[in-house]
Amino acid sequence: DRAVLITGDIERPAEAELLAHAHGDLRASVLIAPHHGSRTSSSTPLLEVVHPRLALFAVGYRNRFGFPKQDIIARYRHHGIEVLDTARSGAIHITLDDSGISVTTHRQSAARFWHTRP
Repeated sequence: DRAVLITGDIERPAEAELLAHAHGDLRASVLIAPHHGSRTSSSTPLLEVVHPRLALFAVGYRNRFGFPKQDIIARYRHHGIEVLDTARSGAIHITLDDSGISVTTHRQSAARFWHTRP
């Protein structure tokens, strides 16, 4: 009853195509956010159909495109979806098992004193 949907670099037209052909079989506990959290992806219909508990944004630190976009993050949070991104968390390790979803981030597991904030 747990799944991960890996969307890659799809944008809204591909999301619509996916929704049209999936026949409601897209529900996933974890969503790898489409197109790194750009404004051309993560449509409301996709989020409503997939209905993930957690979304992961694969982005580089200080990437030149400013991904994930803050309004896209807000859209996920509006739908009650927890969000993490690799720029802030480092590598993200997810375990899906009988007890649910557990998440460990590199910054959490290999914390150094310079990672803390006052």
